[in-house]
Amino acid sequence: MANNKKITELTEETSPQGADLLALVDDVSGTPTTKKVTVSNLMTQAPVQAADISGLATQVSLGNHEALTSSVHGISAFGATLVDDADASAARTTLGLGTAATSASTDFSPAFFSTVSETTTSRTLSNSDNGKIIVFTNSSSIDVTIPDTLTSGFSCTVVQSGSGQVTVAASGSASVFGYGGNLSTAGQYAALNIIPTGSNAYLVEGDLGAGPFSNTYSLSLDGTDDYATIGTTYGTLSGNKSICGWFYFDTTTTQTIYAKVGASTYTSANRGWFLLNAGTMNFRAGGITTSITLTSNITSSTWTHLAVTGDGTDLKLYVNGTQSGSTQTDGDWDIGEFFRTGPYYYFNGYVDEIGLWTGTTLSSSDVSAIANAGATAGNKAVDLSTYTGLTHWWRFGDGDTSPTVSDKVGSNDMTLINGPTFVTQVP
Repeated sequence: MANNKKITELTEETSPQGADLLALVDDVSGTPTTKKVTVSNLMTQAPVQAADISGLATQVSLGNHEALTSSVHGISAFGATLVDDADASAARTTLGLGTAATSASTDFSPAFFSTVSETTTSRTLSNSDNGKIIVFTNSSSIDVTIPDTLTSGFSCTVVQSGSGQVTVAASGSASVFGYGGNLSTAGQYAALNIIPTGSNAYLVEGDLGAGPFSNTYSLSLDGTDDYATIGTTYGTLSGNKSICGWFYFDTTTTQTIYAKVGASTYTSANRGWFLLNAGTMNFRAGGITTSITLTSNITSSTWTHLAVTGDGTDLKLYVNGTQSGSTQTDGDWDIGEFFRTGPYYYFNGYVDEIGLWTGTTLSSSDVSAIANAGATAGNKAVDLSTYTGLTHWWRFGDGDTSPTVSDKVGSNDMTLINGPTFVTQVP
């Protein structure tokens, strides 16, 4: 007869078999009785069986859709369909993933995002940039161009990692818009998202700042029927005021810069500011059309900077930064449509960078600086927003989408009529 022992004194069985007996005291009925239970009985009642997981030696990769690697078998209770190494490799190839389960960076990067390092000062985007993050590291100003050849839905992000400011522009028939006309990064580590809004149309949003000044476009008018309207006209613009811009006259016969509000015929009462001939400029102020004989003639087929200032008393005309002709009597200005008079004498040539001050009279030194601060031909225009009191600024193509010429500092946009076009001919 076996010796009786306490349960705590029994020797532990290290390799139990299914038929081995275990002692069990059943006290559910209230009367203790001793019954047997086998290891197999326990396994039958267990929620998971056949849990041979001794081979679980490799990782479970969620990134490549492997349930478990081939070294794990017999775990059907997990609800997973196991694949072998060949299946896993094929799945990775289909998903565009790496060839081995290594790390999150190698598994996920090729499939879901890509960071591109750019060291140059210019980059024209291509379809291969779609969805990418382009990090610019140059210390000089950087130009990013959106061409009109990108596939519909193109988008990407540009990052200013270095000290060089990144500016986005469009080319061809593509257009780009940024809040407040800004299309540049605000500083180092700023990021801009380029988002499609229509066919060859894009929005730039993110860490926007004022970009370095550049002048790429002007407005070409055919002299036949091209002109522009403004949202708010000025019938009685009194006191301190100034207007200036760059003009390229294809001919020095009579041409209108702007006309009186509601002008319907070409009479002295309807005229605003216009070139009468190569040596004469007319300007209407305070109900009187003043004829100003120029110190030297206007030359056709070349860029000329023209400015008019008034303070309610004195009216002055400047040509290329220098007063031309004598000081005249100033009065209220009447500004309606641009580039025609009622409808006659359409402007023939190019115009660019028209600024209007509706409460400030520019000094002669300011006018001279605006006309002459630029370095050479093709780079003469300057940032008018740096001059105190500017209320409206029409840049004619830089940041604009035809037929709208956006007001860069105010809210008085121009609308182009009969097809004037933006061109790359600039002062």
